[in-house]
Amino acid sequence: MKQRAIYVSMLVLILAISAGCSTTSVNFRTESNFAYPNSNVIPLGTVRGESTSMACALGMPASVTSTMKDEAVKNALQQKQGDLLVNYLEFSKITNLVVIPLTCASYAVEGVAAKMQIGTQKLK
Repeated sequence: MKQRAIYVSMLVLILAISAGCSTTSVNFRTESNFAYPNSNVIPLGTVRGESTSMACALGMPASVTSTMKDEAVKNALQQKQGDLLVNYLEFSKITNLVVIPLTCASYAVEGVAAKMQIGTQKLK
């Protein structure tokens, strides 16, 4: 009986620690990198990239870092060998654990990969 009580209390503890809530925010962006003024931008197709790392903070809010953003864009562009993302969505997810004051952030992007070629148009 005592062993069963230990197992039940461990199960309750694991469930309490894993309980939490998440908030996802979505932002629209027009381009991920600088596009040259005299370049031809050629769309390559839709891509999705995620940051493989998470930012976690104990006792204070975590936020998405610039390294996470760069990694997600790089992972997306590798799928189509593009130079920049155009008309893409940013997904920032913040997860708060209830029992432990731990906050974790993750980041992903989804949009159109494009290739830039230096153009020969005359600028006005």
